This record gives sequence, C-alpha cells and structure tokens, in this order.
Amino acid sequence: AQLQKQEYAAALLMSLRLNEQKLIQQVVESTPPASIELCVASLLPIFAEKLALFLATALESTRHVQFYAEWLRAVVTRHNSQPATTLLLIHKNLSAKYNQLSRICDFNKYTHQFLKRLGPLRAKHKQETAEEPEDGLELTMETD
Repeated sequence: AQLQKQEYAAALLMSLRLNEQKLIQQVVESTPPASIELCVASLLPIFAEKLALFLATALESTRHVQFYAEWLRAVVTRHNSQPATTLLLIHKNLSAKYNQLSRICDFNKYTHQFLKRLGPLRAKHKQETAEEPEDGLELTMETD
C-alpha cells in the first residue's frame, strides 16, 4: 500500500521489519534513484544494517548493478558503522561483478577490433569478385 502511494521510505521500513526478501527487493527496485538518499536517511541503524546485508547479498545475482551500487553507496556513507562481514560481502560481490563485466568488455573490445579489420578486407573481396566475369571464365582474344 505504501509503495502504491509512492511512500518509498515507509514501504522500505515495513519490508525490512517483515524481513521478506522478495518484498524488500520489490521496494528497493521500485524506488526511483532520486529517492534513495531520503529512504536511507530515514532508516534506523539496525534497519540500515539489514538493508546493507540484503543489498550485498542481492548484488551477487542482480542485473541492476549500478542501481544496487547506488543503494550501497548511500547506505555505507550515511550509516558508516556497518559490520565487517557485510563490508567484506559487498567487496566480494562487487569484485566478482567487476571481473564478470571486465571479461565481457574485453571480449567485446577484441570482437570489435576484429570486425573493424575485417570490414575493409570484405569490401576489397567484394570489389575483386565484382570485376570478374560472372561465369568465372576469362575471355581472351587471340591475334595473329
């Protein structure tokens, strides 16, 4: 109900009190980026710890890496007394995401370079085949 009224801070607090992972995820992902700071500022430290642990755990499997990183940044900077285990989990999962994304970026970079080099070769090949007769036989004229 709070989420439908766009009362994101109240919805987040209620979902953290209920400790329902799917509900917390729904509230977090429904909150607009502009409201993240306000939501985090309204949390008591105990709920900020719960939220940080949820975000750190969810970061492992989410596709919304930047969005969750924004949430984590807001929680860690506003409530800077997070347990070491939560901070280590954040570090571990951010590092894993970084490694996954860097492998994908490297693959894309090398594929792009390959295709960039292949383009002129393909154009040259098309030009050469266009100059040849269609049946592949060259006509020569004999002169005496």
